[in-house]
Formats: sequence, structure tokens, C-alpha cells
Amino acid sequence: MAHGSIRILTHLHICIVLMAFGWARSYAQINTEVVMNVGKNALYFNDYALSIQYFNLVINSKNYLYQPWFYRGLAKFYLEDFTGAEKDFTETIRLNPYFPDTYQLRGLCRINNRNYTDAISDFRQANQAEPNNKGFRHNIVYCYLQLDSLQQAETEADSLLSKWPDYTDGILLMANIRVKQDNWQAADSLTNIALHNDSLNTNALRLKAGYFIEQKEWDNAILQVDKILTKTPRSINTLNLKANILLYNKRYEEAVEVLNKSLELQPLDVRNLMNRAMCYYFLDNLRGQMDDYDAILRLDKENYFAHYNRAQLLSFVGDDNAAIEDYNYIIDQDPDDVMAIYSRAILLDKTGNYKAAIKDYTQVIKSYPKFTQGYHLRAQARWKTGDTQGATRDEEHYMKESIAHQYGYTTPTTQMANKTMRHRWDIDFEKYEQLVADEESEKEPEMQEIEQTYKSEYRGRIQNRQAEVKLLAEISTADAPHPRAAELYNLACREANLGHPDEAISHFTEATNLKKDFGEAYFNRGILHILKDEIKEGITDLSLAGQLGIYQAYSIIKQYQKKINN
Repeated sequence: MAHGSIRILTHLHICIVLMAFGWARSYAQINTEVVMNVGKNALYFNDYALSIQYFNLVINSKNYLYQPWFYRGLAKFYLEDFTGAEKDFTETIRLNPYFPDTYQLRGLCRINNRNYTDAISDFRQANQAEPNNKGFRHNIVYCYLQLDSLQQAETEADSLLSKWPDYTDGILLMANIRVKQDNWQAADSLTNIALHNDSLNTNALRLKAGYFIEQKEWDNAILQVDKILTKTPRSINTLNLKANILLYNKRYEEAVEVLNKSLELQPLDVRNLMNRAMCYYFLDNLRGQMDDYDAILRLDKENYFAHYNRAQLLSFVGDDNAAIEDYNYIIDQDPDDVMAIYSRAILLDKTGNYKAAIKDYTQVIKSYPKFTQGYHLRAQARWKTGDTQGATRDEEHYMKESIAHQYGYTTPTTQMANKTMRHRWDIDFEKYEQLVADEESEKEPEMQEIEQTYKSEYRGRIQNRQAEVKLLAEISTADAPHPRAAELYNLACREANLGHPDEAISHFTEATNLKKDFGEAYFNRGILHILKDEIKEGITDLSLAGQLGIYQAYSIIKQYQKKINN
């Protein structure tokens, strides 16, 4: 079970930090002090992407100064480019290892990148400089929890609470440890203490809801969730938790209302679109289902489950050719999905493509040689193509097996075959997560991990803009600062469009080797890595592109950072 009440402490004393540094009064070709102050002002007023460009100028002029590395890392941090921010904070520490805020920030980046072991090292280093900062020690416990190192987590939590016994968040950390130890009674007792200290503590209320979910006391669980929503009505994770509880209890109309609210706040959430589509299925809302599956596939063209469910819907409403296209995709992804092959065979048969239908029926029969209906349908298709000899053989086989089945001469294997082929066909609609799911996904609603939101109000907005995951266009070589690099870039774009991603990546790399600040090349190489499911490499390149002024990179980084976190 994910533990939604666990949080990391991220309070950053930005107002202090922005004024704390002295500045070396030395000048190169630019007045670095003036440029630095302009960058800090841009940072203060949330112009994070702009501030990065000013800090770039200072770094390019005087890369031995730690302050511009720190501030640029801070700007990237607020743009949720945790990979790029971590690199800048690492360089800050190399240049000045005596600044504890840098360790804290790098630790937070590492948490977001799921590198908990190194994050612990950072928070320990920060705690040595500030031993009375309970936030650092809190985050150490959090990291051990994420690593499932429960003994170490408990030792650290005991130490934390021995020094600050009334620290509510520390009590909740211990409650989460008890949850992971499957000791819900002890967790609930600790949660009650936390709620006594703060009756509207949202993290405590989440844990209380989790306790009631564990006890299957659904109305009480919803009551706790509603208390949270009274305090934080725009909490997407809390809305999602409520929707999941309602889905599990088959309260579909109410679930749709909650999912609508969540999707208003985060319209590109594929999981919520999938869940709402499933609700629409039970409410006999075909149009709603189709709209949601279309939306999912616009956002995620490779979403297997959306293709599968839409194929069944399209088949149901009689759009057979469109359904075949979806089944084509499914079978390309999973050539052994016999039910998809069988479904496509029926549609091909129905649309008059008898040869293709026969091929699919044959594959089904090869997998399930006792599946009598397959022989019957293949026979019908063979009659229509004039293959009388093959059709006669199939009819004879069908009749023989049917009679044997009817009079008990053989084991009724057709029923067995149908049962075996249920995978993604006879859907178990108790699965609240999605209409078609892997077999092991049937489970009760879980507490969802809190989206990492930071106390500081200085949040960027660029990364919240919608950006399509696609390559940038070719560029003119006529006025290019480095014509050969531009030629290689354009060659790479053409290779990518021809479906040769590896060749394209190689050419983009050649281009960046010639021109180190070639933002478009880093961006396109990052996109290709993303499309190859090489997410870490993709985010690294996109971070460089964003640093060099390709700002849509931050939207894509955020999108795929969430995939890593999930």
C-alpha cells in the first residue's frame, strides 16, 4: 500500500537566501554583479526560465563562482527539472561545500528522482551543519521508508521524537512505519494522537482514511476524505482517492462527479480518463466512453488498454474498420494475444476480408486446437473464398467435436479454451483501476502518495503548459553559426522522420559535439530517447535544452518525471 500521509519537508528560506550572499566585485566582458542581480530579481518574481539565461551568462564568464550555479539550480528546481537542478547543486557543492541549503535542495532533487540512498547522505550532511533542523531528520526517515528499511526508519523516527515528542509530522512518520509493518491498530493510535494535536491535519486524515479502507469501512473512509477536501478542495490526489473508493463500491455516478472535478484541475490525467470511461461503461454512456478513450489516445498513442477497450466499443457500435485498426495495434504489441486475433478475425470476416480472417482463425485454432467455434467460422470464410475442400474439412471437424461434446464422448475442451482466452476479453469489471487491466490488478483502493507540493509559493508556470512530444523542425543552414552542425541536425531530423531513431540520435550527438550550446539538437535527441522509453537519458537532454532556452522542454520533463515517480 502506498502511504499518502508521508511527506517530505521542503520549506526553503528563499527570501533569506536571495539576500544572504555577498558578491565578488570582479568584472569580465560583462558586469557579472549586475547580471547576477537581474537574474536573482527574475528568480524572485517567478521568471525562472528567464533567470536561467542570466545565470548562464555569469557561469560562462566566471564558472568558478558557486552562486550562479546555485541560483540556476534553484530555478530548475522550481521548474521541476530535478535532473538539471541536481547537476547544478552538485557543482555548487564542489565549489563551496559549506552551504547546507545546497545539500537540502540536492536531497530533494534526489528524492524526486527516486535516489533515496544519496538523498539520505545529503540530509545527513545538512543536519551536521544544522543539528536542530528537524526537517532534515524528518526527510531521512522518509527516505528510509521509501527504501523499506523499516528498522533504520524506526530508529531515526525514535531519535526524532525523543527530541521533539510533540512533533505531529514525526508522529505520522512513525504511524506510517507501523502501516508498513502491517500494524494498523498501532498506526491508528498514533494517528489519533496526531489528530488530537491538529484535528484538520490532512496527512493524519489521509492515514485515518487508510485505516478505514483497511477495515472496509467505506463510509467512514469517505468521511475522512471529505474532511480533507473541505480544507484542500483542489487536492487532485485526494479527489482521486475518493473516486477510487466510489468505484470500488460501484457508486459510478458519484465517481464520475468526483473524476470530473479532478479532470478539470488536471485534464491530461490518463488514469482518471480511463477510470471515468469505465464508469461510463456501467452507466451505458457509449459516447462518454468513446470520448474518453479518444482523449487518452491523443495523449498516449501507445496506451494498450485504451486501444483494446476502444476496439470493443467501435465493434459494438458497428465501426468495424476503425475497430480493426485498434486491434492491429494491439496485435503488433502482443502477437500472442489470441482474443485480439479472434476478435479481429470476426471483424475481417464481417467486412469481407475473408483471406485475412482465415489467417487469423488459423492462428487461433493453432493456439487452441479444441476450440470448435474457430473451425466453424473458418469453414464459413473458406466457403466464401471458394475453398470447398478446406471448408469441408473444417465443417467435418466442427460437427465431430460438437457431437462428441454434446454426448459426452470427450472432455468439453471448448469451454476450457474460452476460459483460457478470457485475457482482456471477458473483462472483470470489479477492477476499478481500469476497464482492461493485468490479471493481478484487482485490489482495493489504496492510499495514494501525496503529490510533492512545496510550502514555498515561488512556483514556476512554464512546466504546466501543454507541450506536444514531437521533434522540432529542420533549420536553415544559410545563416547558421555553425553550418556543419546545422547540416547534421537536419540530417538527424530526416532520419528520425524516416523511422531511424538510432541513426538520428547519432547525428544529433555529432551536432552537439560541434556546437555545445545547440539547444534544438539536445531537445530532439531527448524526444527520441523518450520515444524509445529511455526516460532518464531523455530528461537529461531535455534539461540541457531547457537551460539553453527551449522552454517547452520543461513541460515534457514534468510529464515524464511523473511517469518515473509513478
